[in-house]
Amino acid sequence: MKPLVNLCVVCSSEIKAAGTGRPRLYCSDACRTTARRRRAASQEVGAAEVFGLPANDPDGAVLQTVLTAGVVAAQFAYNAENARPQFAWRCRKMADHITLGLKRWFEP
Repeated sequence: MKPLVNLCVVCSSEIKAAGTGRPRLYCSDACRTTARRRRAASQEVGAAEVFGLPANDPDGAVLQTVLTAGVVAAQFAYNAENARPQFAWRCRKMADHITLGLKRWFEP
């Protein structure tokens, strides 16, 4: 029986496959490490991209985050008025704490 030949997914060199088991994807440990690093790099996403913050404007990003925190506090306050008692007091406390923190650290 003729041995099967696969190509390395990183460098495209030939890999002679064994007769049994799963086909190999990489010709060496170096190629396996390269592939793992490429996968990790492609999955890395910065906070600016995740939260839609301006990447090249740190002050704008802080301002947008502070405004978002104010909106979250308002949402908690709204929920405190409309939620079941088991959640209402927690929502009220959270709204109060967020508002207090914003006033303390970001008051104009």
